Amino acid sequence: MFAHYDMTHFPSVHVNFNKNIDDQGFNDFLNKWKELYENKLDFNFIFNTRDMGYIPIKYCLQMALFIYHLKQEPKQYLTYSQIIVDNIYIHNLLYLVFNIQRPVSPVQILDCYGELLSQL
Repeated sequence: MFAHYDMTHFPSVHVNFNKNIDDQGFNDFLNKWKELYENKLDFNFIFNTRDMGYIPIKYCLQMALFIYHLKQEPKQYLTYSQIIVDNIYIHNLLYLVFNIQRPVSPVQILDCYGELLSQL
């Protein structure tokens, strides 16, 4: 499983990623996100990318397209996101995704100590 969703602190949804990404795991990650929208309840994300491994560029493009489609929804239930990053490669991939497609809600990119790296 590429992404583990922890809903115990809802409306804060914690998502922890691991090194093993494949098409099925990535699609499961996106489908779980869609399910949160189907619930029609406001929520926020805390993404932990510290254990994330190499991510092929194709997933950045798929993520940008996913965000584009989310923006077409009549209501945005995602209120904000925090993304914990301690790898320059992952930080650069986020930069790429958000340059292709702006996020649906405010995003803070934090280092592993909680220090703000950037804000979108």
